Amino acid sequence: MEGIRKSFEANNRNRLIGMFDAKRMPDFATFRDQVSQLFTQYESFQVRYHVTQTEQDGAFGSIVAEFVLQAYAVADRQPDLRRRAQLHLIVAWDGTGWKIADVSPRSLFQ
Repeated sequence: MEGIRKSFEANNRNRLIGMFDAKRMPDFATFRDQVSQLFTQYESFQVRYHVTQTEQDGAFGSIVAEFVLQAYAVADRQPDLRRRAQLHLIVAWDGTGWKIADVSPRSLFQ
């Protein structure tokens, strides 16, 4: 979760996208495009989260967190954004580190 926060707040789309497992995540290309669009529309972000649950079963795990994303529009092309959701991440060990294999709700990143 901290990596997600830092990626948003550093306005680093590539770092954020790199946290996700492109091979395991269903419909990764669409998700990647949604994240890219979000970074195009907004110039700065602020993230708050509170982890409420974690579980691990071998090479897989899950994280549940209350997540708040605030985004500030590029040159007033559109209103600022504020989204709040219970974010659920499925993570998988890829041999060198943990990657996010799925996330819901994905609408948080649109």
